[in-house]
Amino acid sequence: MSEVFARRSDNTPAVPPWTFKMPSRVTLNDAKRQAWFADLADDNVPLHKLGKSVPHGARGHDLLDLLQSNNVAIPRAIWFLRVLGENETVGLRNKPNYNPTQYSIDWADDVTSYLKKQLAEIALPSAPRPGLNIKQSFKGVLLDPDSRDRWVSRFSYCLQLLRPFHADSLVDSRTFLVWLVQQMMTCNLAQAGFVVHLADEYLDGVLASCALTKPFADPCIIKLSEVNYFVMDCFSPFWKIRSSAQGQLASLDVLLETLLQRICIVLPDSFVSPNTWAIHSSLLASILSKSVGDNSVPGDQRQCEVQRLLLENLSAIRRRNDAMLFRNLPPRALERLGSMVVHIQVTLPQ
Repeated sequence: MSEVFARRSDNTPAVPPWTFKMPSRVTLNDAKRQAWFADLADDNVPLHKLGKSVPHGARGHDLLDLLQSNNVAIPRAIWFLRVLGENETVGLRNKPNYNPTQYSIDWADDVTSYLKKQLAEIALPSAPRPGLNIKQSFKGVLLDPDSRDRWVSRFSYCLQLLRPFHADSLVDSRTFLVWLVQQMMTCNLAQAGFVVHLADEYLDGVLASCALTKPFADPCIIKLSEVNYFVMDCFSPFWKIRSSAQGQLASLDVLLETLLQRICIVLPDSFVSPNTWAIHSSLLASILSKSVGDNSVPGDQRQCEVQRLLLENLSAIRRRNDAMLFRNLPPRALERLGSMVVHIQVTLPQ
């Protein structure tokens, strides 16, 4: 048997020596840098041709704008950012107090601030002044077709980059999830449509931490109550554009309810809050008692199990919140003063 392995080893072609070399950084003028990014965006240009050197200088938002404006394919953009990150950290590894995760934290800050900057461009109209139509007094980035297309293109590209970033730990997960929870707290109703879709994609990461789930659940409840108020309020300043917003609000309403139901299944303790329960108990009871899944498939075992778990958790949430609010206390039997004195005398040591 040993002769067989020796003969196979002799006939196996030798592995060539390792020839890969990390691309070095070069400083290019604007014209040459633009030409390099144009080649990066061209799928017909092989990466080994571009891998001799990469341009240095653009960082943060400017770098993301360069990738998006040149419409660089996501896999090629990831390759470039990996090379850039390697070159950025190679000189720091021998320094004292080097933190190998710091670059992913910094890159998470760059990506989240880029997303926050784009979300900040979405504003809600205020009450119109007398004599002015709301469309004349309000100019939002999503109202104009040209600006809307540019905004959607930038935001969608950044989300496409974020998915492999997060999956490959190129961005620090906790930094990103904390930012996501904070955005849910501070966003307006127009921004919430985008933030909630983002939260739906990364909710599993939020649910892995009790410290993140509770601060995330509370603004979800508030946003849902705002959606219901907006639909019912006929005096809202948005009433002239109500018809165009109905579809988005309906989608937002369904998605918020789904997020709250998922939270209730995994971490029902997130709803144990006397203040929240005192204000939104009827809304929460309505959401958590709704049927889930596809009602067109009666008798689905998994759907029935999820529904049973939601109702059980809702009952426990109601009982615990009512106890902390001193509601539905068990009746106390009133004893006469004489019997109480006798009981004390019996229990006292002689």
